[in-house]
Amino acid sequence: MAKGKKIVEMALAAALFAGCAGTVVAQDVAGAITARKAAMKQVGIASVKLRSPSLTGADARAAGTNIGNHTKTFAANLPKGSGPESGQTTKALPAIWTNAAGWKAEMDKATKANAALAKVSDDPAAIKAAAAAVSATCTSCHDKFRAK
Repeated sequence: MAKGKKIVEMALAAALFAGCAGTVVAQDVAGAITARKAAMKQVGIASVKLRSPSLTGADARAAGTNIGNHTKTFAANLPKGSGPESGQTTKALPAIWTNAAGWKAEMDKATKANAALAKVSDDPAAIKAAAAAVSATCTSCHDKFRAK
């Protein structure tokens, strides 16, 4: 009888652990989606400055740093299962996970453009070109990997 009781206790413990593990995964997915939405909101706020006709070098460099940091946060919060299949509201398209090479290429372009903007000189033409390059990487990535 003691052996049967032990098996039941072990099965119950395993079921409880599995239930808890599922909850942790769900929380991780929800947390990842929340983190990347917050990061993209900050990218959007910083990007507004890039459209200003009076954009200064200092403002452009600050925006480049901010956009770069938040883009990294966004990219770090894309665990498998956190796309539309999660059942949560997200604009991340499945292509992020099914086209990893394309996704990486877009992130590499964005990283390079953000870094250039973060180091741009005070020359108005250079500022305009660097801001346009960042905006172009945003558009390119959203066209391929973000739901409309």
